[in-house]
Parts: sequence; C-alpha cells; structure tokens
Amino acid sequence: MKRIYAILLLCAFVNNYPLPQHGALTGEIFGSNFIGNFRISFATDKALYTNGGLTINYPITFINTPIVNISIQLLGAFDPAITYVPLVLTNLTTSATIVVNRITYDSNTQITTVEEAATNEVAIHIWSVDQ
Repeated sequence: MKRIYAILLLCAFVNNYPLPQHGALTGEIFGSNFIGNFRISFATDKALYTNGGLTINYPITFINTPIVNISIQLLGAFDPAITYVPLVLTNLTTSATIVVNRITYDSNTQITTVEEAATNEVAIHIWSVDQ
C-alpha cells in the first residue's frame, strides 16, 4: 500500500510574504516486512498568458519529467459560450511550454470556433510534480 502525506500551499499569500514556489512531498510505502520513505519534488507558478505560447521555467530541476497540472483563470467577464483548453506543448525537467485555446460556440449559427487565446486574456496556474 502506498500513502502520500502532503500539505500543499498553492496560490496563497500570508502577511504579504509569498509562499514557496517549490518544495517536496513526503510519502511512505508500507510492505509486508518494510516501511520506506520517499520525497517527491513539486513546483508551482502563475503567469499571464502570452499569445504564441508561454514557457514556464521551473525554479528547480526535476529528476524525471514532471506531471503537469494546469488551471486557467479567466481575467475578463465570464461568457458561457467560451471554453478555454490548455495544451502542454513541451514538458521538460526544467520547463514547460503551454498554449491555451479558446473554443467559442455560437448558438445562432451552431458553429464552433477554435483559436488561440489572446495575450493577457487568461492567467495560467501550473503545479508540476516529479514522477
């Protein structure tokens, strides 16, 4: 059985001091006759999207190619006809390049349009975890 214990401090500020953008999770592996501990490194960041793709450089170098989790923060007014979809173009141990597509549905013409999001239209929140 594998258990991972973690306290994640994401996208928060305490007394105007930013929380760490990288750290390590600690886990335990329980076997029939052993208990093992391990560390998993992680990095977090937030950036305004730039048309053409956004490369986020990690503050650490991962041992393995990390698992990338992305959330999109809408910076303008909400429109139920628009959906934003992030795509990871490259994922390295030192950085990730992300493109955000805007999918728009016109209910009058029943046409769906896919195009890249404009600069500063959304913000990207990324959380990368070593495998």
